Amino acid sequence: MKNVYIYCEGPTEESFVNEILYPYFFNMEIAVYPIICTTKRTASKKYKGGVRDYNKIRRELITLCKSHRNEYVTTMFDYYGMPGDTPAIGLEDPDIYKRINKIEAAINQDIGQTNCMFHFMLHEFEGILFSNPQSFQIIADQDIVNKISEIRKMYPTPEHINNSFETAPSKRLEKLIPNYAKIKNGILISKDMGIDKMIDECPHFREWVEKSSAIHKVLSRRQIDGQCNRIGRRNFPYPIFKFTLFSSCPRIRRLQAAGSGWEPRNDPGKPESPRIFPPAALSAGTWKKRKDSHFPRRTGGSRQTR
Repeated sequence: MKNVYIYCEGPTEESFVNEILYPYFFNMEIAVYPIICTTKRTASKKYKGGVRDYNKIRRELITLCKSHRNEYVTTMFDYYGMPGDTPAIGLEDPDIYKRINKIEAAINQDIGQTNCMFHFMLHEFEGILFSNPQSFQIIADQDIVNKISEIRKMYPTPEHINNSFETAPSKRLEKLIPNYAKIKNGILISKDMGIDKMIDECPHFREWVEKSSAIHKVLSRRQIDGQCNRIGRRNFPYPIFKFTLFSSCPRIRRLQAAGSGWEPRNDPGKPESPRIFPPAALSAGTWKKRKDSHFPRRTGGSRQTR
């Protein structure tokens, strides 16, 4: 099981990760964990939720990435309302997807952590709820559902619903549904339409989910590399790929036992490494014979290499 930490803006995104994304990624052997951003710290309390200063987000992300060097960290922040000191946030490009990719790339470069993948929700979380207007029937009457459908038809995708103070997706829903509760109703609607519908209708959200789904391959390599760095490259001289024998490092052996698919590979042109433990299928006598054939005793009183 691979871990991915999603640094999110508030409790709405936290609930979405726990209720919608976690079951989806769990089937891919990926566990996603939401972490609400800390906007203020005191000696006795941390204040969470909301975005007022980009530099605070940056510091928290760097700390999180360094605390989990062998795991990935991504984000769920609304593009609407991001602070003005966010890198490249004032970029203007008529193509919203080119614009948002450039802004995310600028933020990733500013953070400077290889295990960080910054992601914006276009234009905010409530935008993806317009993927299936009929799902609003569980909290609103048909007249309101029809109005939501009309809004959806005005834009190419739910992610194009604009981001002004009056016309942001959440503002539109609050006008149409006075008692709209972001957390409770947002999760109910999300469960009703399903994540597959959101992926089909929202290209940028789909790209993020696909990237997050593919990182389990990178995580396996990153975890092994991290363990090799701990014991030193000099102590682990051979390449790490597919393999036949178990590693001498206990932590790497635990990864192998967990089914990560990584094993140390012996170079075809070199003898087997003396630092590899024998496989359980070989008896002690059989292993001794094989070991001695590759590592004969030295003469002249020199000590046997271990």
